[in-house]
Amino acid sequence: MDDLADWEDDDWDRWATSYKKPDKDLTTGNLVEQQAFQLTVKSLKRLKLASALVRYYESVSIPLTHMNMKWLVLKSFDAQMKAMKDRKKGGGG
Repeated sequence: MDDLADWEDDDWDRWATSYKKPDKDLTTGNLVEQQAFQLTVKSLKRLKLASALVRYYESVSIPLTHMNMKWLVLKSFDAQMKAMKDRKKGGGG
């Protein structure tokens, strides 16, 4: 989980375009075509959100645990971040 902090949205986008075709299986001595990996938009969105949350935790010195990375926490963080960004855009305070 700690490594998520190193991934910005652009990094995830670049990875998402390049990961799809796995390397050929060389363990058997024969080249075997493997089916392309699938990554849903929902999964990519959650990876980006988890990365942002880990960066936030690091910035405010909150210990990273499996409990504070549950979906309900991610979902709440997402809603709060959107509200803060909307407020900033509106110039409100």
